[in-house]
Amino acid sequence: MNSGSLHEFLVGLHERHGPVVSFWFGRRLVVSLGTVDVLKQHINPNKTLDPFETMLKSLLKYQSGNESGSENLMRKKLYENGVTNSLQSNFALLLKLSEEVLDKWLSYPETQHVPLSQHMLGFAMKSVTQIVMGSTFEDDQEVIRFQKNHGTVWSEIGKGFLDGSLDKSATRKKQYQDVCTWAICFLTTSEEVQKKLHKEVDQVFGKDPVTPEKIEHLRFDPDRFDDESAMKTFSSLGFSGTKECPELRFAYTVTTVLLSVLVKRLHLLSVEGQVIETKYELVTSSREEAWITVTKRH
Repeated sequence: MNSGSLHEFLVGLHERHGPVVSFWFGRRLVVSLGTVDVLKQHINPNKTLDPFETMLKSLLKYQSGNESGSENLMRKKLYENGVTNSLQSNFALLLKLSEEVLDKWLSYPETQHVPLSQHMLGFAMKSVTQIVMGSTFEDDQEVIRFQKNHGTVWSEIGKGFLDGSLDKSATRKKQYQDVCTWAICFLTTSEEVQKKLHKEVDQVFGKDPVTPEKIEHLRFDPDRFDDESAMKTFSSLGFSGTKECPELRFAYTVTTVLLSVLVKRLHLLSVEGQVIETKYELVTSSREEAWITVTKRH
């Protein structure tokens, strides 16, 4: 039976059989939990041998030591190919969502404070849900509902991270970043860096639209951040390191598209007197909302 995407298959399965279902995925028996209430009943990251924790550790790339290096390499290549194909086939969607953010910010008065974290969370949720699960999530209400459920799951994962039942190694922590938010935050703190980025974006795109081919000509240049304090900040937030998950390239590409669209048309400015304190969990985030203002480029 052709059930479409995995998401559509699971929705249909739960509609027919209830909130807890099982099915064979190849030779592996999989149990799917279809409601947040049921999920809460089964999350217990404090038990070392709890199967749900084992699944979470697998998702978060915590190795058990039972897999060979060749198996890990093969899996990584499969992930990388999947990320590459996804980026190529969904570039138009990423561009559309980035332009929606631009249009919203262009509509604001220049003195209006923009809730950066909130807007970037919405952008990230729309990007991921529409790319992975399709047109269902073009409906903002579906995205909001998904975001609430996602928050519940992420909170439970975070508890395991904080209480020690999930490994706290720095290399792992660095892999999870709110890249879009921090990239824009840092750009607002340095007018010189933003000028250099705008110059590069202008040289690469000119008045032409952002395209996958031209995006490849934009490169991260560490010399932009040659100030010692800036380099330390970027290192602590995970913009460096040798162990990168394949999804990190996906995040960087999404961020590059968004920044290219925004910087072409807008000056990104910090709010005077604002001090952004960081909160270190699975994702390094600001403790409170990060506010910015924007002005149009002429």
